[in-house]
Amino acid sequence: MFYLYENGRVEHTTNLNLELNVYQNDVFQFAERMRNHLNFENSNDIRHVVQQLGGNLEIGNLHLDNQDGSILVNGEGHFTIYLPEHTGDLRDNFTIAHELGHYILHTNYGAKVTSLKKEFQDLQAVGFYRHESNRLEWEANWFGSSFLMPESDFKNLVSQGLDNYTISAIFNVSVNAVIVRKKVLGI
Repeated sequence: MFYLYENGRVEHTTNLNLELNVYQNDVFQFAERMRNHLNFENSNDIRHVVQQLGGNLEIGNLHLDNQDGSILVNGEGHFTIYLPEHTGDLRDNFTIAHELGHYILHTNYGAKVTSLKKEFQDLQAVGFYRHESNRLEWEANWFGSSFLMPESDFKNLVSQGLDNYTISAIFNVSVNAVIVRKKVLGI
């Protein structure tokens, strides 16, 4: 996580305590409720959810030695998700869902950033990127996987004997995301 100031200075921090520190299953359930609230279906393009919430997508990174996705949150309804240049649509779908997890869970739709900007006059934005494995990243992963692959639907497809490639195609995620979801759900 980092602060971006108006003068372009970047300050890496872990001081914000934005982690929810709730149970994994609570994040799963919340993500599925958000999926329903936003009327997201497997056949939908998750990029529309970004637009629906007031965000933008860009290809490239924030030049912070990060080759994965990242998000820069400027305030309520104002954020940009950065996607890597070297990944495909299925991987990008999970990256977008993961970054939406940061936006929704860790900034309360940008409201926490708006509040911080009042406290730190020259603060422009707060950003998240996969720099290390920590609670913030776990929670964003839990959100992303459950938003894209709801547990009951996922388990139903697995119980039908569908292979990982077919399940990947149904949920529009990578085969690796399917494998990880199986492992997390104990399947």
